[in-house]
Amino acid sequence: MIHLMGVDHARAQRKSRGLALTELQRHYKSLVETAIQSLKPDLLAEEDHPSYLAADGAESILVSIAESHDLPHIFVEADRTTQISIGYKDLNMIHDLLAARGTPSAIVANAHKFAHQFPIREQFWLERLGKTAASNILLIFGDSHFTTLTALLNARKIPFSIVAERVGIDTTNNVEYEGLQYALDNNMFGDAACFCLRN
Repeated sequence: MIHLMGVDHARAQRKSRGLALTELQRHYKSLVETAIQSLKPDLLAEEDHPSYLAADGAESILVSIAESHDLPHIFVEADRTTQISIGYKDLNMIHDLLAARGTPSAIVANAHKFAHQFPIREQFWLERLGKTAASNILLIFGDSHFTTLTALLNARKIPFSIVAERVGIDTTNNVEYEGLQYALDNNMFGDAACFCLRN
């Protein structure tokens, strides 16, 4: 079983190195602590990577929680080199592809990222989790992955529960969530032949 918690990375999941937790980060920590007590996971996993944390001068809050509960922890995200090797295109690459087609748009670029590129990363996450012996996993990830991640779990017949959604999320004036809504409105999910997926 995989228990899912969708969060805002910068506002909830990570903290600036050396600084105290914000009120929102304390709320996130409390949600995780409550989930640990009720679900008894044998692994805490999160979408992040040490290289990204280091580059941003940030720390994982989940690592310290795992240590305090004597639970194993892993980062499931690929580093940038690995992302490229598995065919993942980041937002800038998608925007350049759209510009070459004469349709540059941050909203549409985000829509392609969510609908077509996220599943590439999420398959990598599941492969990482599959290499562990864990059977009851709490997985923390960016909230905008819910649509594609739950579809992937359903397709693979992997049981899951939703612990929390939108932890720390503010969708007002957010081009990312406008992109997600655009992808939903235009039925972009599941298109395996999109130009953004070609090499």
